[in-house]
Amino acid sequence: MGLTSMVIANFSRRRVFAYRLMIATTLAIGLLGILVWGHHMFVAGLNPFAGTAFAAASLAIAVPATAKVLSWLATSWRARPFLTTPMLFALGFVSLFISGGLSGIIVAQPILDEYLHNTFFIVGHFHLIMAMAGVFGLFCATYYWFPLLAHGRLLSERLGKWHFWLTLLFAYTTFLPMYFAGLAGEPRHYAQLTGLIPPAQALLGATSAGQFHITGGAFALGLAQLIFFFNLIRSLGSPASATSNASGVPGQLAGLGRNPWSATTMEWAPHALLEPSPDLPTPVVYQRPCHYSDDGLTFFPQWEPPQPSNPERE
Repeated sequence: MGLTSMVIANFSRRRVFAYRLMIATTLAIGLLGILVWGHHMFVAGLNPFAGTAFAAASLAIAVPATAKVLSWLATSWRARPFLTTPMLFALGFVSLFISGGLSGIIVAQPILDEYLHNTFFIVGHFHLIMAMAGVFGLFCATYYWFPLLAHGRLLSERLGKWHFWLTLLFAYTTFLPMYFAGLAGEPRHYAQLTGLIPPAQALLGATSAGQFHITGGAFALGLAQLIFFFNLIRSLGSPASATSNASGVPGQLAGLGRNPWSATTMEWAPHALLEPSPDLPTPVVYQRPCHYSDDGLTFFPQWEPPQPSNPERE
């Protein structure tokens, strides 16, 4: 969530909306996350009073999570963001965070979880919010911070966008149908339904087409990741100048050297890109993060003193 917030702010050329609230909600989600483990035990004979407490804590997470989503949307609202590969993966993270999180509100209620707990509905919910959303956040960070790790090299934007769209498509192709299979009552934890009790045979007939669809989507999702590995190996094996010239980064964004995104935060400062040395000056933070001009084309790095036209300092 933190990685995504910084990337959305950078490519929207705006500060993170409600920056301090975003930090507070991250801490709140971490705290509440410690208190919700019992929602995995709603069908295990848990004391009803304990179940109510765990359900309340599970539902309470929706409040800071909603604040985060509103902040991400407000940061990019009417901003005309640059849809680079890192930005696309950040927006994909927000999409999966919403679609997976909404189903979490359903299974956080014991009476509904009693029916859905051992079905594919849980598999779809867990993989959208915890697996795919998390992976999209990591891909977002990899594409964005790759120049820092690879001495100025950039991953190909064209290959990155193919990677994004195929991964998003097949992620939903694989896990979204699991919601419908779960609502139909198809159980998880079974390798196959063949040979079970007669009602299961009828269920198998009703959901077999969906299972075929899910299996095909899962194979395609795995194959789509070969694009990323090819992009990674290709970029690491090329000179930095070659990957920078062929990156596809919009001209309005293209920075210099190892700061191709015109980023403002301290990890992109020139002293941060050099080998540690006692002769280097101690870095000083002059600006707030993600400080840009009104047109978004001029950026004010944190490591540079404010200019007369940019008097803000914090």
